Amino acid sequence: MPRKAGKSGAVKGDTITIRVPPRMKFALELLSRSKETSISSLVLNAVVPYIESETDTLTVTRKTEGSNEQLYIPDRAWDISVIDRTIKLAMLQPNLLTPDEEAAWKVVHEDQRYWEDRFKTEPKFKLIREEWIQIIEKARSILEQKKEL
Repeated sequence: MPRKAGKSGAVKGDTITIRVPPRMKFALELLSRSKETSISSLVLNAVVPYIESETDTLTVTRKTEGSNEQLYIPDRAWDISVIDRTIKLAMLQPNLLTPDEEAAWKVVHEDQRYWEDRFKTEPKFKLIREEWIQIIEKARSILEQKKEL
């Protein structure tokens, strides 16, 4: 389903929900009125500089033929497909996976059918997307077994 465009014609972003104390919400409402902008815009304008200041936290170093390459995880792992994004993140920085993502990654990583090569450097994204429901079912089974231990 395509994303809806806002009044300006720009494509809207994803929605997140945050909890704030009532007084802070009131302050945000007043500030948005005085600035003639939305609360979303106020919050986004505050969050973007913080994310940009945390570049080191979101960067990994990979050794390549005699040099070190700095990889910015949000850029390298981003994909419109959540499935592809999960696999890319797992390959870059598996310690950032949620437990559910980690279990799905275990299923993919351990099954050679999901890899173009025996060194597991090139995932077969199309096959992984086609079989994602089965992968998730296996991952849930792994998580259940882990709970029983």
